[in-house]
Amino acid sequence: MASVTIAWRYVAVFALAILFLYLSNFRDGIFVWQLSQQEGGTYIDEAFRILHGQLIYRDFFEMLVPGVFYVDAFFLWLLGPTPTSVGIM
Repeated sequence: MASVTIAWRYVAVFALAILFLYLSNFRDGIFVWQLSQQEGGTYIDEAFRILHGQLIYRDFFEMLVPGVFYVDAFFLWLLGPTPTSVGIM
């Protein structure tokens, strides 16, 4: 009986955590960007550099894992390096 009560507590904590993450990142079903414009511009610039053949940690340095920039570079390659594609990203 006690294990069932503990299991429901875990379910309740998980549900509250999901609710908190949803409410802190979405407003009316629209994702709210958490970074400032300057940080976003830096990420797009570094993705653009990767798109043009530079390598992270050799040609420029960033504290984040490289996957973030390679995903951004993929979307720049897929959609083209235009202001519209950057807005979609």
